Amino acid sequence: TDIQRAVKCFYIMKTSFAGRLVNPTFGYGTTDPSRLSILDLEEKILDMHWRLANVYIENLDYKDCIRRYDRPHTMFYLDPPYYETKDYQHNMVDQDYLELAGILADVKGQFILSLGDHRRIREIFKGFKLEEITTSYSRGKTKESRQQPRKELLISNF
Repeated sequence: TDIQRAVKCFYIMKTSFAGRLVNPTFGYGTTDPSRLSILDLEEKILDMHWRLANVYIENLDYKDCIRRYDRPHTMFYLDPPYYETKDYQHNMVDQDYLELAGILADVKGQFILSLGDHRRIREIFKGFKLEEITTSYSRGKTKESRQQPRKELLISNF
């Protein structure tokens, strides 16, 4: 049923490494508590409900999604594969980023695009607001690699 699928999805997201739904891997430890506790389960579900109450989540090609929802009151958040990074389900090449920049130049709404800070990305998206941020990743082979600060760009039209 839909409820059973939702419960399975929630379980995998809470207990798998990086919340991967496809090919999930499960972490374990002898000193950390379990990532899923039924003691506060209802509270977590309610928190997610309120956070997503006015959000549409689509599994569409980004071009179709933008075409369908672009209005002056729309806010898009885009998180495409990072430049020159492999092993995504859908890898992007230079031409894909150029096409994305062209589409975003014409949107009626607002957008935030997050990408790794790369010289070529700065060139492609130079017509937009670029904000350099420092972050750390939740995924990585070692604790040290996850804690290493990384430079990213937030690209927007506002």
